[in-house]
Amino acid sequence: MDIHEYQAKELLEGFGVAVPRGGLAYSPEQAAYRAQEIGGERWVVKAQVHTGARGKAGGIKLCKDDHEVAHAADELLGKRLVTAQTGPRGKLIHRLFVEEALPIERELYLGLVLDRKTERVMVVASAAGGMEIEEIAHSKPETIIRARMGIMPSHIYRQGRVGIVGRSGTLGYGAAAQMAELGIGVSTSVGIGGHPINGSSFRDILELFEADPATDAVVMIGEIGGPQEAEAAEFIRTSMKKPVVAYVAGLSAPKGRRMGHAGAIISAFGESAAAKVEILRDAGATVAPSPAELGTTVAATLKRAGLMS
Repeated sequence: MDIHEYQAKELLEGFGVAVPRGGLAYSPEQAAYRAQEIGGERWVVKAQVHTGARGKAGGIKLCKDDHEVAHAADELLGKRLVTAQTGPRGKLIHRLFVEEALPIERELYLGLVLDRKTERVMVVASAAGGMEIEEIAHSKPETIIRARMGIMPSHIYRQGRVGIVGRSGTLGYGAAAQMAELGIGVSTSVGIGGHPINGSSFRDILELFEADPATDAVVMIGEIGGPQEAEAAEFIRTSMKKPVVAYVAGLSAPKGRRMGHAGAIISAFGESAAAKVEILRDAGATVAPSPAELGTTVAATLKRAGLMS
């Protein structure tokens, strides 16, 4: 969903969140009028285009009087704002948001942010504020706070650099608890669900983990039924450079019998736990022999990769 800053602030204000006074302007004269209408001693003139880093690109101007407001508006309107996100053509500015300038005592950053590379939403928080959030995410990823969302019991998780993705939430919790006891933390834990149709696949999440600078290794927990583990194995074989520890539940499940989740039923060749274990092992994943040994298998894998002393 593409919305401008002024639209986001209207939504926040509708839910009782305090926002600075401001208004739209489509000309220098209207911008000066907005400043007089708002009142105060300083104003900020902001380009309303769908891109981040507007301030660094010159799309935000701080003004001390209505003449400066009009001049800033004249400079911005009709200009193409070029940022790292827009490409060389930039975005044409045809609307401005004039807002009262307030003293900032402390700046924090919290957002549901669209990762433009993966086209997925990330929850991002930083005590360093938002001006340098993208640079901080690349240079100091450990300072970015990742919120736990969903039903995961937060007390068993320790923050760290191993990603978890699984069809079974319970086994994911167990892996996190075992790892925490061994001093190994989790960067992100994702439950994709065990149903035949779900929103994300193992391959989707493995691709995100492979690109994530805050993740060094991945734990993947599969189960009988469906082709997801085989598809993930192909991605591991061809595209994963980070170590993957896998476990597949259901080694003793008989063919045609549903076990737990609606998708956990062996209906075709290659959907049994034993077949998936072989496919994943052949792809280069380290397979844990049992759910009780996920933590120790992760520790051994990290040590072999030089990621743990």
